[in-house]
Amino acid sequence: MGTDKKHTTKHDAMKKSKDIPKNIIFTFSFFVFFVLIAIIPNFYYSLAMDQQLEIRILALSIFLIILFLPLIFIKKSGILKQKEIKIIKNPAVIIYASLIVLIGISIFWSTNKSEATYEFLKRATFFILFIYLIIYILPKENSRLILIRSFVLFSLIISVTGILQILEVFSVTKYNLDALYLITGNFAQKNIFSEVLFITFAFSIYGAAIFDKIWKKLAIIGTLLDLLLIAFIMTRAIWAAFFVALAFSFILYIFIASKSILANKLKLALRYFVIIFCVVIIAVIAVSTIDKNKTLQSQITNAFDFKKGNTFHRLNLWKKSLSLAEKNPILGVGAGNWRIEILQYDLQVTTDKGRVMPDRTHNDYLQLLVENGIIGLILFILMFAILLYYCIRILKKAEKFEDSFFILILFFALVGYMVDSCFAFPRERIELQIFLNIIFAYIVFGYYKTFEKEKDSKSQISVKAIAAILLCLLSISSYAAYKRLQSEAGVKKIYQYSKFGNHQQIIKTCNEIYSSFSTISPFCDPIMQIKAISMYQNKNDLNLVLETFDKSLKDSPYHLETLNGLAVVYKNEKEYSKALEYCNTALKYAPTDNRTKILKADILLSENKNEEAYIILRTIDPQINRSDYKNAINYILFGKVRNIVSQTKNEYFISELGKVSQDNPDLFYKMYVQSINKNQDFEQTLLEKIFSICNQDKILKDKSLEQLKIKYKVKE
Repeated sequence: MGTDKKHTTKHDAMKKSKDIPKNIIFTFSFFVFFVLIAIIPNFYYSLAMDQQLEIRILALSIFLIILFLPLIFIKKSGILKQKEIKIIKNPAVIIYASLIVLIGISIFWSTNKSEATYEFLKRATFFILFIYLIIYILPKENSRLILIRSFVLFSLIISVTGILQILEVFSVTKYNLDALYLITGNFAQKNIFSEVLFITFAFSIYGAAIFDKIWKKLAIIGTLLDLLLIAFIMTRAIWAAFFVALAFSFILYIFIASKSILANKLKLALRYFVIIFCVVIIAVIAVSTIDKNKTLQSQITNAFDFKKGNTFHRLNLWKKSLSLAEKNPILGVGAGNWRIEILQYDLQVTTDKGRVMPDRTHNDYLQLLVENGIIGLILFILMFAILLYYCIRILKKAEKFEDSFFILILFFALVGYMVDSCFAFPRERIELQIFLNIIFAYIVFGYYKTFEKEKDSKSQISVKAIAAILLCLLSISSYAAYKRLQSEAGVKKIYQYSKFGNHQQIIKTCNEIYSSFSTISPFCDPIMQIKAISMYQNKNDLNLVLETFDKSLKDSPYHLETLNGLAVVYKNEKEYSKALEYCNTALKYAPTDNRTKILKADILLSENKNEEAYIILRTIDPQINRSDYKNAINYILFGKVRNIVSQTKNEYFISELGKVSQDNPDLFYKMYVQSINKNQDFEQTLLEKIFSICNQDKILKDKSLEQLKIKYKVKE
């Protein structure tokens, strides 16, 4: 018995020694997925303009550094064997890598190299995440279950956050579209919140199908909350993505899954999809029933209004982006440079409410076409096409319900992402790129496991060598993200300083935040332009001011405020020809901008070219709420009135004109507005008014007045 006891104890010890590594692996995998899915997407930095974007790419870069460091310092980190090398040689991985390389080399022909460099570093970081997942995480046992649990927990976190926001917002206001924009979860805006809900929904429904007990209940709750929020928030792009993805997934089931050996089990999946559809329809009907402001109706109507509103502006943006793409069709303008180059297409507009600047195309395919040309777009679409093809092939071959339904879910999420990319910008958001790369990794790894046969080979790659290279890249990426974050926080300070006219602090902050990775503010303004204006207002040396403006033009050659700023400086220095040169350049890129037109008119008035100034001002809607416009017009109008008076000696007529203008100080401006509405000259409208109130006997047969009538085409 003693021998048996010793043997048992020894066996248990051996068993424990084998179990410990599995527990460590499980814990590590859960840690990696939970940080990627539930922690990093909740990071925010309140001091930055965009409180989520830069801090999350910084967090991701640092996290990847932490993951790669052990591969260098642990002696047994080993080598990549044939299995890992073969996964990396997968066509989808090669195409993905080729796209990253293209983005990297586009730095050389981009106008703003800092924007292109940062875009490359971001894309490289996501690619490194993708490679790490397929080599070190996905081969681990139960990685899929860990992934789904992480998504279920994340789904519950963001759903509860969204519901609390809904209760807070609609406790003080009625259900309407403007109020919906306040429902953002932990994200920058409601559209991004909806995009995240769409992805978490896909993984939550998988959990609802395969989990038991408490996890199943949590997954079902998460799925329903995701759906209800998607319906309630009314993001049209996600509604389109949802129904298109659902339709294609259903078609895939009909033509492939229903014919497989798992057909009966997959009917369960079909039931889930039917339930989903019904829940969405019920949710939409419920929302529209309580919606007294007809928000749903207006959302649908506005989507098809091509003459005004959001759809009109979006189509105009796409049209001009295509024009830009035609100029650089093969390789594009360079990564991250769309917002620099698009400024030459009359999209910078100054309105009564402020200045409107384009920052995104709201179409990832179009933005990629502009920035990386037709080659970049083909690589991007080809990568998705191959992954969808892999999904179909895996689904045909799958022998377990869990595997087939998981691939169906990945297919659903991928199609939805592709549809959403037609109307939004998910490539920009860090959390969505993390989720997308997880989906990529699972499809590529699943395809390898299903179809690729391992072969004996002596091909090996040193892990330490690769890790060292990637760590260098990640370190640069982390530093760049830190500088961008610092820049965003600095820009926020600058806007506070500008309210108090603290130009010295603005100049100091601009010097601190300007770097090789950050030359443009989140509002598309060159940092050097902000500095130059403050330097001029602070009465710094003129030559230094002009040098700073020149740096601004190098960073953003078509930036309206920079060109106008130079025009103002030269006007004040009475170098009117140079001032007009910059104004004309600005109007070349923004011919409809009213502020630039008024500035040019002001310069012309300084040169006593009143009639030229008047012709420019006539192109502006007189209802514009700008005092400088009204002052310039009144100055010209009084000159025109003086000119009329100089052409007659009829004292009665002159006296009546003086009385009318004294009784109504805004008479001339009102006459000017009427002249525009009647498509007449100002003089004609004014004279018709004065002649109509004059005593005809006192002006009859006055030759000078008759000549005025003929000259200005005055109607009796």
